[in-house]
Amino acid sequence: MFGSRVLAIAGTLFLLGAGPVGQPLDEANALKQADACAEAVLRYDEVLAEAAPGDGAWGPALYNRSVCLELLDRFDEAVLGYDLLLRAEVFEADARFRRGLAMASLGDLKAARRDFVALRSQVEAGDRLAVDVQIGALDARLGRARAAAARLGPAIEALRERVADQPTEGWYLAQALVAMGDLHGGAAAKIPLRLNVPPRVGRRLGRRAERLEIAQAFWAEAAARHEATWAAASMLHLGMAYLALARELDSLRTELLALPRRSEARQVLSLWLATQVPNIGRKARDGLRLCELVYTETALDDPSTRSCRQQLEAFPEELLQAAGP
Repeated sequence: MFGSRVLAIAGTLFLLGAGPVGQPLDEANALKQADACAEAVLRYDEVLAEAAPGDGAWGPALYNRSVCLELLDRFDEAVLGYDLLLRAEVFEADARFRRGLAMASLGDLKAARRDFVALRSQVEAGDRLAVDVQIGALDARLGRARAAAARLGPAIEALRERVADQPTEGWYLAQALVAMGDLHGGAAAKIPLRLNVPPRVGRRLGRRAERLEIAQAFWAEAAARHEATWAAASMLHLGMAYLALARELDSLRTELLALPRRSEARQVLSLWLATQVPNIGRKARDGLRLCELVYTETALDDPSTRSCRQQLEAFPEELLQAAGP
């Protein structure tokens, strides 16, 4: 089934087309299954040097080699492999899905989206959910919030119902939940906080808090799926959202303190910010620590866990201190 074959990105190193087709390919597949992709690529190269597109070894060797290249962060090379498979019309659906993932990792979001849109009409209804999650997540990253929500919302509801019988789809559910959380977190960040009318700061902050609570619920649900990649991403995004808010509120408070004269309303706002900044700063640090915990417990070394560790090392501890009036 297409949906299970593409789960290599989730840590399931599925060997597409693997079988008794020769010792070199068997050895390469064994290395891939043992997470020794650097060595596996060399063995796949040996197979491909002797194979041709029409025989039984070429397609599996090239596909599994390309997946290994992805896992080694060699996305450009992986894309070249998937291109060859598509031209030869070998493992087309899988190759297009993987190429879309690789293009997204390279930052070419529009090209990745084109692959998934083209693939959507070629797969069965069950597999279409996985494709919809990719399109929705890409739309979110491209700033197409409405389109992303329209795609992700139904996918999340369907996956919530299916995941009990199809546990592997928990990966896609977690991915969709992170993307939906990002949509609400992004919407929260767009609500402006300005000092020109102090009472509005509180109201707008309340609206932000509501949005962030929705985002946090999606991120927390994603973390609860226990998919390490998305658990780390969800907690990183949670921590960074609160860190950005704490910094913005601290900046507002600094502006207030710099004013030569402050009205009673601004005095009240300054005192209120003095307590809110540390509270929100602690939420930020807690989120980043939960992300770091994923690394500690699973040894997952990916962009999310690397980023959260860097953010913790450089965390502005002054945000945690309650300031005077």
